[in-house]
Amino acid sequence: MKQSGARAIYAMPSGKQGANILLTFLADGRIAISQGMPLDPMISAQDHGTANSEMTKRTGRVAGATFFVVARANDLATASQIPELQTGPMRKSIDSITMLTLAGQPDAQKLTIAVEGQCDSLPHALQLMATLEGVRR
Repeated sequence: MKQSGARAIYAMPSGKQGANILLTFLADGRIAISQGMPLDPMISAQDHGTANSEMTKRTGRVAGATFFVVARANDLATASQIPELQTGPMRKSIDSITMLTLAGQPDAQKLTIAVEGQCDSLPHALQLMATLEGVRR
């Protein structure tokens, strides 16, 4: 554990060399988690009211969900432990995802999940959209 201002940041080892998992509590029922990147800039921005506007907009859209995740993404397919994603035809499109938002809401015997992503280019976004549309049916 280390202190960042008034917050405690907990570090846990991950399966990825040099990419510890960091965790801190932001408020009751709110945590921030990071792997391989420091939490200090995000915490400092939140504490001083200078949070990333894109991250703030995305969080605002899902903040009412029972659980949600808003994350920047880098090389998801390449970093995954799934060989088919690391070498398959979708690798470039999945690696092009720069932001992810996931929200979930339990309802009796089912769980409704919504996922939103942002890609670095329109062709990659269209390829992912077409693939996901096929999975959804």
